[in-house]
Amino acid sequence: GGPHARIVCEIALAQSTNVWNLKCENWMSEQYVRCVFGIKIHSVRHLGRQVHRSMTARLWTRVRPPPPAVSVAVPGLLGVFSQTWDFGTLEYNSDQATACTAVNNPLYQVSTPVADVFWNPPLTAAGVPNEVGYIVAVPGTLTANNFVIDLYNIQQLIMKWT
Repeated sequence: GGPHARIVCEIALAQSTNVWNLKCENWMSEQYVRCVFGIKIHSVRHLGRQVHRSMTARLWTRVRPPPPAVSVAVPGLLGVFSQTWDFGTLEYNSDQATACTAVNNPLYQVSTPVADVFWNPPLTAAGVPNEVGYIVAVPGTLTANNFVIDLYNIQQLIMKWT
């Protein structure tokens, strides 16, 4: 077989939340996809003279994140979990500000294992990954265990072009 995506990112602006969510979950129905990181950018809102946006980030993964992360099993996708962040300048469907107000806030950081990029077990004739006895080979030159995405940085980039 040919190469396959292991980590997928879906960003939705014009799509509805339901369409975005379904698209991301469809990616997770592919056994070779280890995680999907999705961002839904909601409509611009004005409070006085200030421009705001609500933004939702969601990570779908095949490994339940350890506490204190709050993850839930995804119905219909055995072994898939999701975690959601409301990280815009305002909460979704609210005029309340979020707590995503500075970089390095662990509550607004998304962490995914570096090993997911290198996960490449052999495929069966049916195209299903054969994980029996498989060990991920991460290059020794990589020292970080996780990719960390700081949602505040993403929020600020989105607000610059809003």
